[in-house]
Amino acid sequence: MKKIILIFIVTFSFVDVFAQQFPLQSQYQFNYASINPAVVGESDYFRLVASYRNQWVGFADEAIATQYLTVTRGFGLNGLGLTLLNDNTGGAFTNSGFKLSYSHKVKYNTHELFLGLSGGGTKMNLSSLDDPSIVSNTDFVPQATFGAYVKVNDWRLGVSVPGILNTNMEFTNSSENQIKSNVYTMISYTKTFNDDWSLYPSVLVKNTRNHQQFDANLNVRFKNIVWFGTSYRTSPNNSNQVQEAFGPSFYLGVDLGQFFSIYSHDFSTGNMASYPTHEITMGYDFKPIVQEKVEVMEKPLKDTDNDGVADSLDLCPNIYGSLKANGCPDLDEDGIPDKYDLCPEMPGSFEAGCPDLTEKEKQIIMEVSNDLAFDAGSDRLSRSSYSSLSKLAVLLVQNPTMFLEIHGYASSEGGTSYNLGLSARRAKTVEQFLLSKRVDQNSLIMRFSGEEFPVASNESEEGRRKNRRVELSIKFHLKDNAYVVSIENAYSEALRVLHGKSSIDDIWIDPIQNNNNVVEEQTQEQVQEDVNNIIDNTNEIETQSEDIIIDEQETVESSMNLSNEGRYILVVQVFSSKSNAEKYIENSAENLAYTKQGGKYYVYVYRTNERNSAVEFRSSYKSSCWIKSIKE
Repeated sequence: MKKIILIFIVTFSFVDVFAQQFPLQSQYQFNYASINPAVVGESDYFRLVASYRNQWVGFADEAIATQYLTVTRGFGLNGLGLTLLNDNTGGAFTNSGFKLSYSHKVKYNTHELFLGLSGGGTKMNLSSLDDPSIVSNTDFVPQATFGAYVKVNDWRLGVSVPGILNTNMEFTNSSENQIKSNVYTMISYTKTFNDDWSLYPSVLVKNTRNHQQFDANLNVRFKNIVWFGTSYRTSPNNSNQVQEAFGPSFYLGVDLGQFFSIYSHDFSTGNMASYPTHEITMGYDFKPIVQEKVEVMEKPLKDTDNDGVADSLDLCPNIYGSLKANGCPDLDEDGIPDKYDLCPEMPGSFEAGCPDLTEKEKQIIMEVSNDLAFDAGSDRLSRSSYSSLSKLAVLLVQNPTMFLEIHGYASSEGGTSYNLGLSARRAKTVEQFLLSKRVDQNSLIMRFSGEEFPVASNESEEGRRKNRRVELSIKFHLKDNAYVVSIENAYSEALRVLHGKSSIDDIWIDPIQNNNNVVEEQTQEQVQEDVNNIIDNTNEIETQSEDIIIDEQETVESSMNLSNEGRYILVVQVFSSKSNAEKYIENSAENLAYTKQGGKYYVYVYRTNERNSAVEFRSSYKSSCWIKSIKE
């Protein structure tokens, strides 16, 4: 009767039979590489695991047994493995085979992903049965398996699909004995309570054609030496009259570091209730002896944010960051922490993390500066400067992250107030030319100093000619030189304190607190208003020819219209990305907001309809900021 039942199980359907050619172990979690090829690269050392399962002892004359031998080895991001299999269903159906496995690891900030593929073959043997449809008792079947494995903190998730080739078994002349793919899905979790106790629950689901099987597993580890636990496996939901009945299992094992061994006793139910199942797994890890000594002797360094930089060497110990940037966030990966980087989106080492100009860009600036010349009392551009200014305009249009500072000067001819207005008009003339070439107005910064800061003596005509000038400089931020130096000093001080082993939480030195001579940043709108105020209040303007004097009434009206167009904001930072503006506001302790103007995002701390109110607020504000007029 037993033989009839066994033969029925094997021959009822070749498709159903093959569902059992991927035998499922009770101790799969201790030899998971035999199921999922992605796992072979998990450990950077050789691991040898052998398992033996004797199912339904006493049911058949010959043992119903499964043996696995698996060897794996990780090599950095890659891994290789070899698995040998022998499976005997009690003499009616046997198979033996091998598979070679390869895996690749992809590292992310919070998790690791392993992808694997294995290939090999299985020799299948079918006992002689009194069935005329059987034309062969032996067949060699090629096999392939795909696997994926994810490690996220204490969670593990694996999916493997053996039988992806869908090969046909040639035991009969039928082409319908095709091997169908299986799908194994596994999820596990590790919970450590203290140095003595830890818990390892896992669930595995096996899906085949018309079959589904669940295995719930709970293992406990005591003092990292003794294993014990239990599991329960459901029977496949097939339609055979004889069910392969499964049920609960109990585990007991030992882990001695490099060597481990697990024994399990399975209790069957249904028709197989009288026939228990035994399984044993043994493994050995060929870990280097030096590595073992280091693990014992070295005490793990504290790393609060888990970024790979120990707190004692981390400038931002509570924020996940980059190793290159001393453990701080570094968006552009230039090695300078974002909080000390005036250009956090552009890699560079010039001026607190900003990029330096190329030789070609420097040449354009030099050419424009040499071509810009003004006659006495004039703000008109000469035609000789059009070519170089056009090159500069192309450079600015192609690089929207650049800012151009336009600084006007005058010689000592005329009164002080007149010269101040003249220097502003000269800067304005250059600005208007660039705007005509479609340069973004928000990229231009206007300054003027009148007859101050001469580059040559005003005692000679040659010296005065040199002082009638407009100086140009390209920047990647809206901070002045004093602010840049303060930022760089703050970063140097932070590194000095860090490497000096002093206590440090989140060093930030406000560059404004110790610098009362910071030059205020001025936008185009602010400069225009200042020019108008100078013209309105001066009594020292000397009489000049009509072609060099600004129409005061027209300028005043322009200023009034500009004021009426929108509100004033007190800007603390400018970004070209909305997400970076939002991130800056989120990380700030102040009540900030942002507005988009001309393709840029201006983060501001104060907003008002009155410029005088903005000026008053700026005078009491301790950090760097500037006033900007925005359109509503």
